[in-house]
Amino acid sequence: MRHPSCPAIRRRQACLFDVGANVGDWSSALLANCRSRQYQLFELHVFEPVPSTASVQRARVDGHECIHYEVSALSSAEGPDVMYLTGETAGTNSLHSGGEGSSSSSIPINKVTASQCCSSKGINTIHLLKSDTEGHDMEVMIGALP
Repeated sequence: MRHPSCPAIRRRQACLFDVGANVGDWSSALLANCRSRQYQLFELHVFEPVPSTASVQRARVDGHECIHYEVSALSSAEGPDVMYLTGETAGTNSLHSGGEGSSSSSIPINKVTASQCCSSKGINTIHLLKSDTEGHDMEVMIGALP
């Protein structure tokens, strides 16, 4: 990961979203990079709708006061939905059936929009939104529109 060039990150005022956080690889790398550059971390909001995967992710990067965990999926609309699982912590679990790998089961999950999340938390700007949602990325972006 390269040195953050965003002025807000350098000023320690950035708001970052890790959408489809899975087991926390991206969040862990971000935290390590910022720590090595002596940045006090901004606000990092991590979204992982599969509870077992969210638990692994949280155990891996917990202990940072800047991290906010959401066991929900970002989308273009809020409400209940179904997550199709290819494995408990698989990076191929998806809101869309018939994705990579075959779904062995499904679980109910909750969806929220980035706009609704920002409104409820008083967030004015998302400086960086990383999305790895197995084919649901456009819906995440639509839900982030004002």
